[in-house]
Amino acid sequence: MRFFLLSYLILASANTFAATSIKVAVASNFKPTLEALRPLWQSQSPYPLVISGGASGVFTQQILSGAPFDVFLSADMDYPQRIFQKLDTAEPFIYAEGQLMLACHRPFASATEALKTSPRLAVANTKTAPYGRAARMWLQQFSIQAQPVQSTSVAGALHTVVTGNVTCGLVAASFAHIAPQLHWHPIDASPSLPQAGVLLSTSDTTQAFMQFLLSEPAQTIIRNNGYTSPPSKAAQP
Repeated sequence: MRFFLLSYLILASANTFAATSIKVAVASNFKPTLEALRPLWQSQSPYPLVISGGASGVFTQQILSGAPFDVFLSADMDYPQRIFQKLDTAEPFIYAEGQLMLACHRPFASATEALKTSPRLAVANTKTAPYGRAARMWLQQFSIQAQPVQSTSVAGALHTVVTGNVTCGLVAASFAHIAPQLHWHPIDASPSLPQAGVLLSTSDTTQAFMQFLLSEPAQTIIRNNGYTSPPSKAAQP
């Protein structure tokens, strides 16, 4: 009897936590920023964030297959738009805009020198990661012949550079503050990546979380972490 009572209490506790937490699937480039936002969110909400980071394309497939996330923060607009069309969710919203930057394990005088002397470049997967697709398009635009070395996510590409397995990589500019040991170079005509989120659960709690992300205090932290703010709500799709 005691065993069954204990099992019931554990199950009830787990269900309560599940009902009062927000499960967020977030693109790996934005995960450190979301972690930085967590204390501000918790100062005004009793609902904890359960954060899972990874490649936007992988999360999209999981969500379309029924993964029980409440919010999806992608690294682009395309994946949330696809979810919106297939699952009839709330309309996606842009929460930040990111950029590519060249990160190198050793110093170079400029991005041009680094690209000329680096036969391989770490990039995110071009099929599942928006930063990978942006890197591929940028390399094609400037006819750069370096061989891409792909990782599942842009965080994986950063790790490849940090470990020195590849000298340089095209990664999210927002990573510069978490990897200051690397040498960071802005690139010409860096593409802007509007990053959109979509609410998979339309509870008052997830609505409040969306409003929190778009609030000025949150946007200040987002800008301090290497992003630009999204356009005004009126300009969003």
